[in-house]
Amino acid sequence: LDTGGLATALESVAERAPLPVRIRCDLPVEPPATVRAAAWFVISEAVTNAAKHSGAQRVDVEVATVDGRLRVAVRDEAVR
Repeated sequence: LDTGGLATALESVAERAPLPVRIRCDLPVEPPATVRAAAWFVISEAVTNAAKHSGAQRVDVEVATVDGRLRVAVRDEAVR
């Protein structure tokens, strides 16, 4: 997280997940360390919960900066 940034850390989450996870991380600038850590934790937990409880076949994660704020969306096909 500190060396590779949020996108790299999220790719690691996707690689370890028991179902396919698509990551779209469009960040022109890395957010502060505390924001990166919080986002990584929330996304990791959401992916884990989707895998354990939702019956999802795939999870999509989108991370972007919108109006100066970090926006995170985690979706599976049941939420569409």
